[in-house]
Amino acid sequence: MGVTALTSDGLGGPVPEASLQHFAEILRSAVDAIISINALGRIESVNPATEKLFGHSASELIGQNVEILMPEPYRAEHDGYIRQYRHGGRKKIIGIGREVIGQRRDGSTFPMHLTVSEYEVDGKRHFAGIVHDLTAQKNAEADNTRQQILFEAIVDDAPQAIILADQNRKIFLANRAVERIFGYTEDDLAGQNSRLLYASDADYEQIWRSKTDSRGDAVRVECLRKSGEKFPAEVIATVVHGRDRSVLGHMRLIRDLTQQVHQEEILSRSQRMDALGQLTSGIAHDFNNLLSVVIGNLELAEDDPEIASESAQRALNAARMGARLTERLLGFSRQRKLAPVTLQLNDHVTSMIEILQHALGEDIELTTEFEEHIWPVRADPGEIENAILNLAINARDAMPRGGSLKIGTRNVRFAGDDHPDQLGLNPGDYVRVSMSDNGCGMPPEVVARAFEPFFTTKADGRGTGLGLASIYGFAKQSGGNATIYSEENRGTSVNIYLPSDETLARSIAPSAGIETTARVGGELVLVVEDNPDLWALTVERLKRLGYQIEEAENGPAALTKLERRRVEIIFSDVIMPGGLTGYELAALAREHYPDVKVLLTSGYGAEQAAEQDTTGSALKVLRKPYNLAELASALQELLQN
Repeated sequence: MGVTALTSDGLGGPVPEASLQHFAEILRSAVDAIISINALGRIESVNPATEKLFGHSASELIGQNVEILMPEPYRAEHDGYIRQYRHGGRKKIIGIGREVIGQRRDGSTFPMHLTVSEYEVDGKRHFAGIVHDLTAQKNAEADNTRQQILFEAIVDDAPQAIILADQNRKIFLANRAVERIFGYTEDDLAGQNSRLLYASDADYEQIWRSKTDSRGDAVRVECLRKSGEKFPAEVIATVVHGRDRSVLGHMRLIRDLTQQVHQEEILSRSQRMDALGQLTSGIAHDFNNLLSVVIGNLELAEDDPEIASESAQRALNAARMGARLTERLLGFSRQRKLAPVTLQLNDHVTSMIEILQHALGEDIELTTEFEEHIWPVRADPGEIENAILNLAINARDAMPRGGSLKIGTRNVRFAGDDHPDQLGLNPGDYVRVSMSDNGCGMPPEVVARAFEPFFTTKADGRGTGLGLASIYGFAKQSGGNATIYSEENRGTSVNIYLPSDETLARSIAPSAGIETTARVGGELVLVVEDNPDLWALTVERLKRLGYQIEEAENGPAALTKLERRRVEIIFSDVIMPGGLTGYELAALAREHYPDVKVLLTSGYGAEQAAEQDTTGSALKVLRKPYNLAELASALQELLQN
């Protein structure tokens, strides 16, 4: 292809000097290497970019075969291209843009893009090669490829479910763990709203609103498998940003806690039973004392009418103490974990003082030091009871010859400059529960392992090593922490930090007194109770309250009585002989007599009684033992609803 020189008037002629200077400046300043070779492949000229790219000076290159700039196998192929050209194959090499490899003066190679053009000067053919260095582009592509492979490997091999959703909460990526945990494939979820992974709207919104910057804290929620099964999960919400800070997606890292919760329940149950085992002898001793007081005073009242009132009052007080003790034991022996509730620790710890005194014995002095206006906390009451009881038992074992134990509460506020991280806490408001004894203490190496599961220094049969581990796990799970300080022969102090719950009102209205006056109306109450003594007591109480009475010893007998007489209220025990529970009796009675009202009673804990409810009725259960005022209040509430 020839080049026609143009004059300034557009006709053929010599190229003006100014134009030649422009061309020379273009070649000199070009970023890409420009190489001119003759028809034999010899280099005739190069621009400065060529010298910089290949490392050769212009004088070293001019006159050399252009293959000096090529490694094998491109060097050997070059002469073949020249031969093709001479035999009419110019279209195969002219104008072709392709990726090839270049070679620098030091022997190193690099990727480059080569474009070849043809021109003619004085009737002779020449070639111009324009070389663009692809090193940066190839490095970037390789880096992107590595990052993509790494990303896919991390995401696909992660044990947690990883979900990416767009601004409209539509899922566009799910890793392999999602199918294992949720049962959905990535195709199942593509384009779906991520709401289908959560058991409730509240949990779903909590996750989406928990954090909008880079990374949120782990949040415990209930998730939902494809099968409809609910399961506990921990979710970390993360917003993924591009380099320009634009939002690329919302990532959710979801960990299935089913196995962990199961292990926590096993640990808690084992720890609870260990604590109960420690209490057994002391509780039996105290119950025998209480029964002795009840029996002895009733005998005195029977023999001497003049002191009957005083003796009956002493017996009643002892029976009430036994009832409180039983209530605490039922709480400690629960098999299920309770959901966290908002509570005042001063009140909760105070209610445990009686049972702690039984656990400690008479040779240990128990004192308390409560902050007056303690902040509320949100925690599992059963776990708090476990923690305090186990710490008391540990303190007792550390003081075999007696001593003192102090329980205290205190409000603690940590700002960022207080370095709460040294205690394993975030800045914020906490309530600290402290238990300090003056027992034998522990050496540093034992303190360092005190919170480890199954680590114990007690003799065989006297401890499982689960108590402190369970306390530590409970505190961490509640958003706080537990710390321990001990010196040999000086004693031990354990601090439990629980986050303050700011949602509770600081002032609580006083509760109204229980109304003991019966509702006037003489309603007929069907009393269903298989214990003759309890039945007689209940009948007498109901008569005093002004109710009419019908009796039945079990569920089938109660159904027969309902056929014969119109009854306003059924008052039944939950668990009875005869094949029907109180819940089942209530369901059958309401099926035929929808206006009848039902009040149940049970000597079991609330959870154990509720386990008998196969009907889903969620009826109110009056806990035994109850007094006359509590019975009156429950019946009045029933009639008013």
